[in-house]
Amino acid sequence: IPKRDWSSGRVLFRSAVAGFLWWNAAPARIFMGDTGALALGGLFGALAIVTNTQFLLAILGGLFVIETMSVIAQIIAFRGFGRRVFRMSPIHHHFELLGWPEFTVIVRFWILAGIFVALAIGIFYAAFIRFPGVIGRTRAGLKADRQAFAREGVAGSPGNEGTPHPDRCGVPRESGRGAGAYR
Repeated sequence: IPKRDWSSGRVLFRSAVAGFLWWNAAPARIFMGDTGALALGGLFGALAIVTNTQFLLAILGGLFVIETMSVIAQIIAFRGFGRRVFRMSPIHHHFELLGWPEFTVIVRFWILAGIFVALAIGIFYAAFIRFPGVIGRTRAGLKADRQAFAREGVAGSPGNEGTPHPDRCGVPRESGRGAGAYR
C-alpha cells in the first residue's frame, strides 16, 4: 500500500479524534462507547503493523494497558480468591471511590499518558539512531559490522569513504562531522 494512502487515513483519523475531543470537553455532549473505542484501537493496531512498531504500541498505550490489566487482575482475584484488588475496576474508578475528584483523576492520567508517549518516542528514536548501550547493537557489534563491510567492500567501509554507511543514515564522512562523531 502506498504511503500516501496511509497518510490520508491518518489525517482522517486525527480529524475525527479532534472533533470528538472538541465535543467531549466537560461537560461531555457526546460519548464514544465501545464501537468507537474498538474502531480506534483497531486503527492503532493496524497502523502499528504497517509501520512495524507493534512493540511500541504497548508502551505508547501504556495507560490503556494499565486499565485493562486492572480489570483482568480484579476478575482473577475475585473469581479465584473471592477478594477484590481494587474497590472498583477499571482503576480510574478505584481512585474516584478513594475520594479523588474526577478532574484530578483525568489530569493525572493525562500526565501518565504523556509520560508513556515520551517514553515510546524516546525508545523509537534510540532504536532509530541505534544508540549503543540503549537499544540495538553494541559498540562491539558496530565494530564487527564495519569490519565485515570492509571485507565485502560495502559502502561506507574504508576505501569507500565518500559513500554513506548504512549505520549513518545516509550521511557521508566528508560532511564535516568527522569520523569520530559516529563512534
